[in-house]
Amino acid sequence: DGVQVGQVSWSITNYTTAALGQGLHTWRIKPYDRAGNTNVSLQWSFTVDTVLPTVPTLVLPVNNKVTNDNTPTLLWNKSADVNLTNYRVYIDGVQVAQVTWSVTNYTSALLADGAHTWRIKPYDKANNTNVSLQWTFIVDTAAPTAPALILPPNNDYTNGISINLLWGKSTDSASGITNYQVYTNGRLAGTVSW
Repeated sequence: DGVQVGQVSWSITNYTTAALGQGLHTWRIKPYDRAGNTNVSLQWSFTVDTVLPTVPTLVLPVNNKVTNDNTPTLLWNKSADVNLTNYRVYIDGVQVAQVTWSVTNYTSALLADGAHTWRIKPYDKANNTNVSLQWTFIVDTAAPTAPALILPPNNDYTNGISINLLWGKSTDSASGITNYQVYTNGRLAGTVSW
Protein backbone atom coordinates (compact mmCIF):
# COMPACT_ATOMS: atom_id res chain seq x y z
CA ASP A 1 0.00 0.00 0.00
CA GLY A 2 3.00 2.30 -0.63
CA VAL A 3 4.50 1.91 2.86
CA GLN A 4 7.68 -0.03 3.61
CA VAL A 5 6.67 -2.96 5.80
CA GLY A 6 9.93 -4.87 6.05
CA GLN A 7 13.56 -5.33 5.09
CA VAL A 8 15.11 -8.74 4.44
CA SER A 9 18.57 -10.08 3.62
CA TRP A 10 19.58 -10.27 -0.06
CA SER A 11 19.33 -14.10 0.00
CA ILE A 12 15.70 -14.14 1.15
CA THR A 13 12.98 -13.76 -1.47
CA ASN A 14 9.84 -13.96 0.64
CA TYR A 15 8.18 -12.00 3.41
CA THR A 16 5.06 -12.60 5.51
CA THR A 17 3.07 -9.44 6.26
CA ALA A 18 1.37 -8.53 9.49
CA ALA A 19 -2.41 -9.05 9.48
CA LEU A 20 -4.01 -7.02 6.70
CA GLY A 21 -7.56 -5.75 6.62
CA GLN A 22 -10.25 -6.72 4.15
CA GLY A 23 -10.00 -5.22 0.69
CA LEU A 24 -7.52 -4.24 -2.00
CA HIS A 25 -3.79 -4.01 -1.24
CA THR A 26 -0.73 -3.29 -3.40
CA TRP A 27 2.83 -4.59 -3.15
CA ARG A 28 6.22 -4.12 -4.78
CA ILE A 29 9.87 -4.84 -4.02
CA LYS A 30 12.86 -2.43 -3.95
CA PRO A 31 16.31 -4.04 -4.05
CA TYR A 32 19.33 -2.07 -2.69
CA ASP A 33 23.00 -2.73 -3.33
CA ARG A 34 25.95 -1.91 -1.01
CA ALA A 35 26.51 1.41 -2.74
CA GLY A 36 22.93 2.48 -2.02
CA ASN A 37 21.70 2.07 -5.59
CA THR A 38 18.09 0.90 -5.87
CA ASN A 39 15.49 -0.15 -8.37
CA VAL A 40 11.83 -1.04 -8.03
CA SER A 41 9.62 -3.86 -9.24
CA LEU A 42 6.26 -3.41 -10.87
CA GLN A 43 3.44 -2.79 -8.43
CA TRP A 44 0.93 -5.62 -8.14
CA SER A 45 -2.30 -5.80 -6.19
CA PHE A 46 -4.25 -8.43 -4.31
CA THR A 47 -7.49 -8.48 -2.35
CA VAL A 48 -7.93 -9.86 1.16
CA ASP A 49 -11.36 -11.51 1.40
CA THR A 50 -12.09 -13.67 4.43
CA VAL A 51 -15.89 -13.32 4.25
CA LEU A 52 -17.76 -16.55 3.50
CA PRO A 53 -20.43 -16.53 0.79
CA THR A 54 -23.94 -16.71 2.23
CA VAL A 55 -25.57 -20.13 2.39
CA PRO A 56 -27.60 -20.83 -0.77
CA THR A 57 -31.22 -21.81 -0.15
CA LEU A 58 -32.37 -25.03 -1.78
CA VAL A 59 -35.65 -24.75 -3.72
CA LEU A 60 -36.40 -27.88 -5.80
CA PRO A 61 -36.85 -30.77 -5.43
CA VAL A 62 -38.23 -30.02 -2.00
CA ASN A 63 -36.94 -32.05 0.91
CA ASN A 64 -38.28 -35.64 0.95
CA LYS A 65 -39.94 -35.23 -2.47
CA VAL A 66 -40.89 -38.45 -4.25
CA THR A 67 -40.48 -38.12 -8.02
CA ASN A 68 -40.65 -40.34 -11.07
CA ASP A 69 -38.05 -38.12 -12.78
CA ASN A 70 -34.70 -39.94 -12.69
CA THR A 71 -32.87 -36.86 -14.09
CA PRO A 72 -34.31 -34.18 -11.79
CA THR A 73 -33.36 -30.54 -12.09
CA LEU A 74 -31.94 -29.14 -8.84
CA LEU A 75 -32.77 -25.48 -8.21
CA TRP A 76 -31.43 -23.12 -5.53
CA ASN A 77 -31.39 -19.40 -4.68
CA LYS A 78 -28.22 -17.37 -5.23
CA SER A 79 -25.59 -16.88 -2.57
CA ALA A 80 -24.78 -13.25 -1.76
CA ASP A 81 -21.13 -12.51 -2.45
CA VAL A 82 -19.81 -9.94 -4.92
CA ASN A 83 -16.78 -12.14 -5.59
CA LEU A 84 -18.70 -15.39 -6.15
CA THR A 85 -17.18 -17.57 -8.90
CA ASN A 86 -19.04 -20.89 -8.90
CA TYR A 87 -21.31 -23.41 -7.25
CA ARG A 88 -20.37 -27.04 -6.74
CA VAL A 89 -23.24 -29.50 -6.86
CA TYR A 90 -23.17 -32.61 -4.67
CA ILE A 91 -25.47 -35.61 -5.06
CA ASP A 92 -25.14 -38.43 -2.55
CA GLY A 93 -22.04 -36.77 -1.08
CA VAL A 94 -20.13 -36.69 -4.39
CA GLN A 95 -19.41 -33.55 -6.41
CA VAL A 96 -21.17 -34.09 -9.74
CA ALA A 97 -20.86 -30.62 -11.27
CA GLN A 98 -19.42 -27.15 -11.03
CA VAL A 99 -21.49 -24.32 -12.51
CA THR A 100 -20.71 -20.65 -12.90
CA TRP A 101 -21.87 -18.11 -10.31
CA SER A 102 -24.79 -16.92 -12.48
CA VAL A 103 -26.34 -20.40 -12.81
CA THR A 104 -28.63 -21.64 -10.02
CA ASN A 105 -29.80 -24.97 -11.41
CA TYR A 106 -28.40 -28.29 -12.51
CA THR A 107 -30.05 -31.24 -14.25
CA SER A 108 -28.62 -34.47 -12.90
CA ALA A 109 -27.39 -37.43 -14.86
CA LEU A 110 -29.52 -40.59 -14.77
CA LEU A 111 -30.11 -41.65 -11.16
CA ALA A 112 -31.10 -45.08 -9.87
CA ASP A 113 -34.40 -45.55 -8.07
CA GLY A 114 -34.15 -44.86 -4.35
CA ALA A 115 -33.25 -42.07 -1.93
CA HIS A 116 -30.70 -39.43 -2.93
CA THR A 117 -29.25 -36.43 -1.09
CA TRP A 118 -28.20 -33.10 -2.58
CA ARG A 119 -26.50 -29.90 -1.45
CA ILE A 120 -24.76 -26.86 -2.95
CA LYS A 121 -21.41 -25.24 -2.05
CA PRO A 122 -20.71 -21.68 -3.28
CA TYR A 123 -17.08 -20.56 -3.81
CA ASP A 124 -15.69 -17.05 -4.20
CA LYS A 125 -12.47 -15.70 -5.76
CA ALA A 126 -10.55 -16.20 -2.50
CA ASN A 127 -11.76 -19.83 -2.33
CA ASN A 128 -14.01 -19.06 0.65
CA THR A 129 -16.91 -21.48 0.74
CA ASN A 130 -20.07 -22.32 2.60
CA VAL A 131 -22.57 -25.16 2.31
CA SER A 132 -26.33 -25.38 1.98
CA LEU A 133 -28.54 -27.67 3.98
CA GLN A 134 -28.67 -31.24 2.69
CA TRP A 135 -32.03 -32.31 1.27
CA THR A 136 -33.27 -35.73 0.23
CA PHE A 137 -35.44 -36.78 -2.70
CA ILE A 138 -36.63 -40.23 -3.72
CA VAL A 139 -36.61 -41.45 -7.33
CA ASP A 140 -39.35 -44.00 -8.08
CA THR A 141 -39.75 -44.94 -11.74
CA ALA A 142 -41.40 -48.32 -11.09
CA ALA A 143 -45.15 -48.42 -11.72
CA PRO A 144 -47.40 -50.05 -9.13
CA THR A 145 -48.91 -53.41 -9.95
CA ALA A 146 -52.26 -53.30 -11.77
CA PRO A 147 -55.20 -53.82 -9.44
CA ALA A 148 -57.26 -56.97 -10.05
CA LEU A 149 -60.93 -56.16 -10.72
CA ILE A 150 -63.30 -58.24 -8.54
CA LEU A 151 -66.89 -56.92 -8.64
CA PRO A 152 -69.00 -56.59 -10.64
CA PRO A 153 -67.68 -59.45 -12.75
CA ASN A 154 -66.80 -58.77 -16.39
CA ASN A 155 -69.90 -58.72 -18.70
CA ASP A 156 -72.26 -58.98 -15.68
CA TYR A 157 -75.79 -57.53 -15.64
CA THR A 158 -77.24 -55.57 -12.73
CA ASN A 159 -80.55 -53.90 -11.91
CA GLY A 160 -78.94 -51.28 -9.64
CA ILE A 161 -77.85 -47.77 -10.66
CA SER A 162 -75.24 -47.10 -7.93
CA ILE A 163 -72.74 -49.89 -8.29
CA ASN A 164 -70.17 -50.83 -5.65
CA LEU A 165 -66.92 -51.39 -7.55
CA LEU A 166 -64.44 -53.70 -5.84
CA TRP A 167 -60.80 -54.44 -6.74
CA GLY A 168 -57.71 -56.03 -5.21
CA LYS A 169 -54.94 -53.89 -3.75
CA SER A 170 -52.03 -52.77 -5.88
CA THR A 171 -48.48 -52.97 -4.55
CA ASP A 172 -45.57 -50.63 -5.03
CA SER A 173 -42.20 -51.59 -3.62
CA ALA A 174 -40.66 -48.11 -3.87
CA SER A 175 -42.82 -45.19 -2.72
CA GLY A 176 -46.10 -46.95 -1.96
CA ILE A 177 -49.65 -46.39 -3.21
CA THR A 178 -51.22 -43.01 -2.40
CA ASN A 179 -54.63 -43.33 -4.09
CA TYR A 180 -56.72 -45.00 -6.75
CA GLN A 181 -58.47 -43.09 -9.51
CA VAL A 182 -61.73 -44.76 -10.55
CA TYR A 183 -62.91 -44.45 -14.15
CA THR A 184 -66.33 -45.30 -15.55
CA ASN A 185 -67.05 -45.12 -19.27
CA GLY A 186 -63.55 -43.69 -19.84
CA ARG A 187 -64.00 -40.72 -17.51
CA LEU A 188 -62.63 -40.04 -14.05
CA ALA A 189 -65.47 -40.78 -11.64
CA GLY A 190 -63.61 -40.36 -8.37
CA THR A 191 -60.48 -40.80 -6.30
CA VAL A 192 -60.10 -43.15 -3.37
CA SER A 193 -57.28 -42.38 -0.92
CA TRP A 194 -55.08 -45.21 0.28
